[in-house]
Amino acid sequence: MYTLGATAAAAKLRVLCTTTTKIETNRGGLQWVVGETYEALADQLADMQPGEARLAISSHDTTGNRLVGIEPDIPRRLLEAGIVDCVICESDGARNLPLKVFGPNEPVICTGSTDVVVIAGLDIIGAQLDDEHVFRAGLMREVIGGNPTVITAEGLAAVLRSLSARCRKHCPDARHWTVLNKRDAVDGETIQDVRRCVSPDALLASLKCGLEFTRLGAV
Repeated sequence: MYTLGATAAAAKLRVLCTTTTKIETNRGGLQWVVGETYEALADQLADMQPGEARLAISSHDTTGNRLVGIEPDIPRRLLEAGIVDCVICESDGARNLPLKVFGPNEPVICTGSTDVVVIAGLDIIGAQLDDEHVFRAGLMREVIGGNPTVITAEGLAAVLRSLSARCRKHCPDARHWTVLNKRDAVDGETIQDVRRCVSPDALLASLKCGLEFTRLGAV
């Protein structure tokens, strides 16, 4: 989220990063804007300048040191009011793990989102399917089927299909993307295994190195 936000700000947009869930305290070095209502946030964001990015939250949970997200209708209202040019929202977290499945009430996608991105880490291939390596291991076994113990390319593909289907159900009018991150962490053989199972339209990336994407079907 913060990498995308910095890129958008470099293009002279007024950028708001936010979440509809809970996230770790700010790793992006952004100024916090704290408010529970549209009016409270709009008032604090009214002076944003082109090329600036801020982080909007509703509160700071000091007990767990987490930032609590805003209501999903607020970003669209800020955009329609011309207060910000771009909103990047983390709609669902994975507790810093490379792969997850959604819970019953997830994801909480912002109203009127134009683009929805599902992200998974390629370094999960070959890892144990347990709570140390993935988020919601029990549900993930159900999604993949067959009681697997290790994440394979086929298992990754099954999880991605599940995530994508849920996102499309929640936000049918948006553009939907799948990003396979940490390309730099796996070898060419693993990439080819994934290529045989995952949609060729998925995008390969190493986001820690920048926003460069390669279509999976092109490798």
